Amino acid sequence: MVHHKRSSLPSKDHFQKLPESLILIIISFLPFKEAVRTSVLSKHWCNFWRSTGNVELNEGFFVDPEDSVENQREQRRNFLDFAQKWIREFQEPCIRNFALVFSRRIDIAKYMQGWVKFALDHHTKGLTLDLSDPTWDDEDLLKKQKPIFHLPSQAYKYKGFESLNLVLCKVNVSALVNLGMLKDLSLGWMELSGSHINTLLKNCPLLESLSVKRCWGFEQIDISFVKLRLKKLVIDKCLFNNGTCWISIEGPELRYFNYSGPVGLFYLENQSGLDEAYLDFGMVTEFEPLDSEIYIYTFLEQIQFANVLSVCSYLIQLIPYGNFAPFALCANHLILKTSLHAREFLGIKFLLDSCILLETLTIEVYPTKIFTDVERPYVNWARDFFEKLFLKVVVVKGFKGTDDELYTLQFILRIGKAIEQVNIYICREVDDDGGINMEHYAERAQLVHELSKASKNVRISIY
Repeated sequence: MVHHKRSSLPSKDHFQKLPESLILIIISFLPFKEAVRTSVLSKHWCNFWRSTGNVELNEGFFVDPEDSVENQREQRRNFLDFAQKWIREFQEPCIRNFALVFSRRIDIAKYMQGWVKFALDHHTKGLTLDLSDPTWDDEDLLKKQKPIFHLPSQAYKYKGFESLNLVLCKVNVSALVNLGMLKDLSLGWMELSGSHINTLLKNCPLLESLSVKRCWGFEQIDISFVKLRLKKLVIDKCLFNNGTCWISIEGPELRYFNYSGPVGLFYLENQSGLDEAYLDFGMVTEFEPLDSEIYIYTFLEQIQFANVLSVCSYLIQLIPYGNFAPFALCANHLILKTSLHAREFLGIKFLLDSCILLETLTIEVYPTKIFTDVERPYVNWARDFFEKLFLKVVVVKGFKGTDDELYTLQFILRIGKAIEQVNIYICREVDDDGGINMEHYAERAQLVHELSKASKNVRISIY
């Protein structure tokens, strides 16, 4: 055998060949953190990141939440020094997006006014001010945290916003009248009312995406403007004054709807164009199968045209109590967030029977609250079985191989005559004893190969 010796070529810095104009374009599309990392690619790239159009001054890039309090304090000082120095040395005339992300544990009010002015003076199209603490949970939401920073007056006069994200900021909603170019609005950790939402919608004729997260003070949310361009609506863990959620959507034809919060009264009209719907009632702590199952059933009817439907364990457990027969849901991708407990099986069967066009089934297994103290429902459709003629892909995430998990998979494989692929992702979370039983879960996953299958062409992959 003849071996040809490969000619040795001098190493070259290929990055250095790129023209500066192209490098700046590349940098402009990168997130701020990734743009900074390009400085190590070569000497030629060392300072290009300083010209990025996406600026994110994020305390989380500097502060380690697992470190000591003293070290965190020093890390925050380093962060403030970095932010001040970066703003002082910035040379470009414009920026595309400007984000300030801090927890409220440091006194940043004296910096905020100047930093926001810097963003507006550089004609930013997107502004993010997030002063919330990333460790806050639902209990902190009940405390109704008070903002420590007022949106500066110059921000109300600014007309160039296309994206605005305000979290734990004091905002005078009635003064936000110059948002004619705004397309994306996100508000969080603040007091709002339904009338505030309507005022914002009237002042934002081009708005396409609205997110309201962990806000309080609502009597109801009623969106009924016919000419709205709104396509994406997110309502995440908001508190209503009377304790009852009441949401009515009549005007815009949504493409994406994501709701997380308590069960309530939902009225969604003319949503035949809905593409994705995500429902999470995880905030509910008590099981109330009196009227709630009727609300949920009606809600499902209103979003029946969604191509992607994601539901939570509470909905799965509650829906059988209405003893409603399965009905046609148009979802071709169903996402079940469940613990695959025996108490959830009837609800899972109801949804599988209803999704007559289902092609992909994703099961995300994680610990959920199972209401075992409630008498099991009686349903007259439980013994009926509907074959899934279009179901091709089944994905299970967080698999541990419990008997209930295997039982559910057996049921799915028996009714799925067209299933081609089953992907099993082993659970990698730490258990109660501080260990990870991946080997045991992997052994249990092998049992899936032994389950009887209606389809003869099933490929099973275990990850």
